[in-house]
Amino acid sequence: MGPELGMMAAAIGYLIGCIISSTVPLIIVWVHDRMPWTGVMIRILTGYALTLLCLWLTYRYDSLLVTIGVTLAFLLIWCAMSWRDLAPRLRMVTGRFSKK
Repeated sequence: MGPELGMMAAAIGYLIGCIISSTVPLIIVWVHDRMPWTGVMIRILTGYALTLLCLWLTYRYDSLLVTIGVTLAFLLIWCAMSWRDLAPRLRMVTGRFSKK
């Protein structure tokens, strides 16, 4: 096992630890208290799946262009999934700049 594989394994291990430690309490509260979090939970789990996919792609195709492309793709997909939350804030920010 080379140093690159060891670092990738450590990154994936930390990511899986974060997935478990963040989603298990959310799922428990979501189910126990019947919170209306279905959309949020799908977005969180999709974000983690996208992150794992991005890690795999950057490891599989080790180049700067792939890393930049994967990063941009992740950001575009995440912003598209979060558009209902982002749009009002973007309008607020652009409104502040247009008033001056």
